[in-house]
Amino acid sequence: MVRIMALLVAIALFASLPLVGAAHVVYVFEGSDFAYVNSAHTLVTVCDMETDGNGAYARYTRSGTSVISRIDDPNGSSAGCGQTNPIYSILALQVCEDVAFQLDPCSAWASA
Repeated sequence: MVRIMALLVAIALFASLPLVGAAHVVYVFEGSDFAYVNSAHTLVTVCDMETDGNGAYARYTRSGTSVISRIDDPNGSSAGCGQTNPIYSILALQVCEDVAFQLDPCSAWASA
């Protein structure tokens, strides 16, 4: 009976571990503005959720290049968001608020 209980506990602990390489969506926030990479890690979406006159944009890195790319929410805080084309494997992203004549506040970089 003790062995069965130990086996059940071991199975439960193993089942609670995250799978390496499992698909997941990653979100980053700057105030109410946010960006996320989809579970396939192939596209970035950025949404401006603040009606403050400042735009929102996401910066991201992708496999095969050291370039930091940028995607903006083209319509500001109106309905809809900006989105990249699903071509490259996204490695990391952050969201920023485009504040005129000041340093743009940004989220921390998050690994995708």
